[in-house]
Amino acid sequence: LYWMEDVGYYSFGADENGNKVKDKSAYSTTGIALGIFDDKRSESTIKALNQSDMVTDWGIRNLTNKSSLYYHSNYNYGAVWPFTSIFVGWAQFNQNFNLSGYNTIQSTVQHLFENGLGLMPEVFSGDLNQKLGEAYHNQGFSYTGYIIPIMRGLLGLEVDANKKKITFAPKLPADWDFLEVHNIRVGENVINIECRMQNEERRPELVEGWKVVFEMKAEIKDEIDVVFTPSLGLGSKVDKVLLNGKEIKFKEVNRSQTYLIKTEFKLIGRSEFEIKLKPAPAIYQLPIETSIGSTDKGLKIISQEFRGKSLRIKVEGLSDEVYQLGIKHYKMVKRISGAELKGDKLFVHIPDENIKQFIEHEFVIEIAN
Repeated sequence: LYWMEDVGYYSFGADENGNKVKDKSAYSTTGIALGIFDDKRSESTIKALNQSDMVTDWGIRNLTNKSSLYYHSNYNYGAVWPFTSIFVGWAQFNQNFNLSGYNTIQSTVQHLFENGLGLMPEVFSGDLNQKLGEAYHNQGFSYTGYIIPIMRGLLGLEVDANKKKITFAPKLPADWDFLEVHNIRVGENVINIECRMQNEERRPELVEGWKVVFEMKAEIKDEIDVVFTPSLGLGSKVDKVLLNGKEIKFKEVNRSQTYLIKTEFKLIGRSEFEIKLKPAPAIYQLPIETSIGSTDKGLKIISQEFRGKSLRIKVEGLSDEVYQLGIKHYKMVKRISGAELKGDKLFVHIPDENIKQFIEHEFVIEIAN
């Protein structure tokens, strides 16, 4: 009903004549976040929404700045609401655009430290990192703009107390070495989760023999069904999965934006879940730094694709700017085109143009055998 084949993304509604609105809008992500739209079309829509006409360093515009209706301070036609990040961030993670989803969280969370510690304003300009004069200085629903993408997206955590079941589908940034989630309540049961990424040889120069360990500790009265679907990054390969030291079956799922596995088990008391894998180079974003009043200039990660032994990343950046990204397992890199590798950092130089504007760029990371 809302799909537009000619532009490759979902419309968010119809105009007064009953025609689908062609302008990109953040509101089309609602159905994607809830998982009720077609996956391929949802993926195409997220790619379109990851572009610089929608994404800013301080959040997501509710309308593309290419629209004839756009105005940076218009409440519904161009402004940036932290609230909108609920559905955009959640949808990005839902479709495994994990880099973009984490960027949405970062760009929203930073407002907690700008206009008073812990305060989250209602609405910002679409052109400047500046809250609008009409905005509530501390708007309650704005906090959900990062809480829900963290819980439902980054952690992929869902609880069904009636069925005594939890779904845990973490999509952690490549530079995270540990994670702790406490006090997950399933009825009267309480579950704590600890995760750590380790090199089995304890030698950081090695890339073979890595493992991810998830430890679940529970104060429970009932058996809890666990659906566990961790995202492990494009190019990675799982060798085996152990539950409390015993090998168990798992299903590999290859998506265009990530590689993940899926398994199910029953949690009784304490369980240790160990994934043994060979990792692959993975990029990660450095902290967003944008001051009040700044214009948009940050790198936008549109998508990534693993083809053969190469990881291809599409981005948008300002012409003639150099951007920096982190890279994990950089010693596995054979060569890079479109960027420069210096230790564990990537430097991406966007080609020069006569006018300062965002342009698309691609760099390719070729992985050594």
